[in-house]
Amino acid sequence: MRYILTALVVLMFATAVASANGIGFYGSFWKPEDLDNVFGGGAKLQVEVVPGIFLEARGAYFPKAKEEDVDDIEIDIIPVEAGGILKLPIDMVTPYVGGGVGYYMFNTAKEPSGTTIEVENKFGLYGVAGLEIALGDAASLFGEAKYTYLDKVEATAKSGGMSVSDDDGKLSGFGANVGILLKW
Repeated sequence: MRYILTALVVLMFATAVASANGIGFYGSFWKPEDLDNVFGGGAKLQVEVVPGIFLEARGAYFPKAKEEDVDDIEIDIIPVEAGGILKLPIDMVTPYVGGGVGYYMFNTAKEPSGTTIEVENKFGLYGVAGLEIALGDAASLFGEAKYTYLDKVEATAKSGGMSVSDDDGKLSGFGANVGILLKW
């Protein structure tokens, strides 16, 4: 399933780049409820549907996320998101709001010796509010606040023939992205 989803995202990304109005690259911060602060980066692609309304695809990578007060488990988080945004241009400054749906993939980067940790991939929701500052016609800087809703994430620990599952993981939380948007 993961490989099919990845192939579809790559195909959609290649098709979207050909018809897009802009591509952005950003640094990211996220504070999931049950994890320590995580830092990563990502890219987003925008296509203007009608003046001021854009469809957006996003992908990010948050390496080595740790559960609070647990040092021997690290998980890589890869969100792939799609949604819409409404931009309200005001001269050189453009505030915007939006939201959408995401598919959040988890890979165990580090686990305790003799134990296997698996975290189930999951769908979630997100909302953003941001501000673009034009650097000219071809680029702008942007900063945005983001809230991700991702609850009841299931993790399974297997060790010595025993298996323990917990579906109470709460990864909802606020974050922020800062980057550059290249437009054409």
